[in-house]
Amino acid sequence: ANFLVRTATTDTKKLSASGVSVGTTGNDLSHTGSTIQPWVGLTCANGANTDKALTDGTNFYITGPTGVFTISGLTGGVDGRVIRLYNSVAFALTISNDATSTAANRFLTLTGADITTTTQGAFTFVYSSTASRWIQVGNQT
Repeated sequence: ANFLVRTATTDTKKLSASGVSVGTTGNDLSHTGSTIQPWVGLTCANGANTDKALTDGTNFYITGPTGVFTISGLTGGVDGRVIRLYNSVAFALTISNDATSTAANRFLTLTGADITTTTQGAFTFVYSSTASRWIQVGNQT
C-alpha cells in the first residue's frame, strides 16, 4: 500500500508498507506490527517558555532547566496531532492554561487551570484545529 505521510506541517512523503490497509468506508487505517515513536529532546529554560518550537515527533522529553519552569504554548499544531511531554529534569514543570503564548499555540487543560508536575511527570495533548489549542487528554503527575 502507498500512503502520503506528513513529516512536517508543509512536507509530505510517500510511504510504502506491507501489513497496512485502508478501510473501504470512512477513513479507517489499520496495520499489523509495532508503531515506533522515538523520543525527541525538547530543550526548555528556567522560568517562562512561550511558543516552544516542536520538531517532528510524538514523544518529547524535556531537558535543560536547572530550576522550576513553565510552558505556555507549542508550535507545530496540526489537527489531530498527538504529543506526549515527559519532564525528565529534577524541577517542577507547570503547563499554563490558555495564557501567555500566541493563541493558536496555547494549552487547554482538563482542570481549566494551570497544572504542575514534579519530576518525571508526563502529559498527553491532542491539537484541535476547531479550538486552535493543544487539548490535554491525559497526565501522570
